[in-house]
Amino acid sequence: MALALAIGGLIAATLFRTFLPLFIKIRAEFELAQRENRPAVIPKVEAIWLYMAGINIIVMGFPLFATIDSFTEPIMNVTSPFIAFFVVFAAANLSLEGLFRLADVGVSANKTPAETATETKSGLP
Repeated sequence: MALALAIGGLIAATLFRTFLPLFIKIRAEFELAQRENRPAVIPKVEAIWLYMAGINIIVMGFPLFATIDSFTEPIMNVTSPFIAFFVVFAAANLSLEGLFRLADVGVSANKTPAETATETKSGLP
């Protein structure tokens, strides 16, 4: 049971945190396109986010599965499997957030000077 909760929490957190920014961008694009009366252009996901999601599975998964008997099982015994799932979910989200913060530095550094000038000129990030 603890192993299933750990695997589920790790995968759910990784998928949630990886695709949440993309879903927010898509929703914002559809609302903006509707206001401007134009067709929506779906934003693309940065490949670095997908790389970081895979790295998170390794960085968080191996220690989590190695300590399953001393991490997840005691939480299940004291509270409930539901709480244990969300503790694993939160731990995986925290590590992925740190990886994304590191990765986003590289994403913004890859912009060309023309893209940067356009953004600062229009005042939009």
